Amino acid sequence: MEADITTPEPGPASPQRRRRDNDKRRPEPIEATVEITKVTGPQAARLQHEQTLAIKEVLAWIASRDNSAEN
Repeated sequence: MEADITTPEPGPASPQRRRRDNDKRRPEPIEATVEITKVTGPQAARLQHEQTLAIKEVLAWIASRDNSAEN
């Protein structure tokens, strides 16, 4: 399993998103839909294995990015 992990390029800050430190307005709530699927048995074991591999890959990618930043 291989993941394509990219870091977005920073762009100019949007004027709507800028806030002053003393601005106490609350941001508008985020609307989201969540779907939960319960997985059991052999499928659960396979899913856990896939998730473990994905987490290891992400951690390795983060570690490589941290090391390259120091050089």
